[in-house]
Amino acid sequence: EMAYAFTEAGFEAFDVHMTDLQTGRVKLEDFQGVVACGGFSYGDTLGAGIGWARSITFNPVLAAQFQGFFGRTDTFGLGVCNGCQMFAELADIIPGAQDWPRFTTNQSERFEARLSMVEVLESPSLFLQGMAGSRLPIAVAHGEGYANFKYRGNAAQAIAAMRFVDNHGAATEQYPFNPNGSAGGLTAVTTADGRFTAMMPHPERVFRNVQMSWTSGDIGALSPWMRIWRNARKWVGRSFSDRPGCAGPVHCEKAGSLWPGLFAFRALQPCIAVIPCAVLHPQAHATGAAQARDAEQGPPRSEGVVPLQGEGAEGDSGGASQPFRWYTSKRPL
Repeated sequence: EMAYAFTEAGFEAFDVHMTDLQTGRVKLEDFQGVVACGGFSYGDTLGAGIGWARSITFNPVLAAQFQGFFGRTDTFGLGVCNGCQMFAELADIIPGAQDWPRFTTNQSERFEARLSMVEVLESPSLFLQGMAGSRLPIAVAHGEGYANFKYRGNAAQAIAAMRFVDNHGAATEQYPFNPNGSAGGLTAVTTADGRFTAMMPHPERVFRNVQMSWTSGDIGALSPWMRIWRNARKWVGRSFSDRPGCAGPVHCEKAGSLWPGLFAFRALQPCIAVIPCAVLHPQAHATGAAQARDAEQGPPRSEGVVPLQGEGAEGDSGGASQPFRWYTSKRPL
């Protein structure tokens, strides 16, 4: 799902297994972006994301690779569910993430899976630009999503990017509107420069209207969540345009092997962007002119994408946008 969404936004996605990094078959220095996906890492038990993070921090070579990757100014990353837990445990080596919490057992002490309502908050996250104020249903599926500042982080300083809300649109800790009980409904955090974002919900599972419980639009169209990946593609396009030697066609080769948790790209030219643990680079046939266009306007919108038009911040096509409200009813659900 994550790979498909990135591909739909104009990336080419490849899977990378942690063993590819451990054995040196793939190196993070070749990549520009990384996405750590959800999906029962380590059986989703006993601190699944923590175990994933420890496979990095307890390996000096991998620890150095990840620290070097996060320390570059031209990289970006997204952690979802288990990937969110993993990113949070790596916060000490992610610039600007020092105040992030640890994600621990839900207050219900159960695995929670359903569509929940969230509100996108104003934040520097490159993935959520132009979406602030939007209230949308999103898939949740986690047993350890409680943002716990008891063990690490600073609740007053952490930059919130998304929160659970009730059917009136108010931030909530009430179950079941908030499946994990996090204070203030907190369910996503980001860094001050917006390059790295960690979230517990799964936007990749609801990027099509047909995946929603209800839609007033075309059931075959892409949902408003698709903007996350288009924002990433737009950011990468700008990054390309700032690099020397990006005037010709881009080429790449597959790196790594299939695994549900990781994706990556190996670049044959220095101007390619990449993302292990979900790594991508813009379509291999894109020309320098197309990249320059994307840097200014974002990638061409695919047919069926739901545009967010009206007053507001700059949208994924470079135009104006407004917050998207999925539900308007004030009645209890």
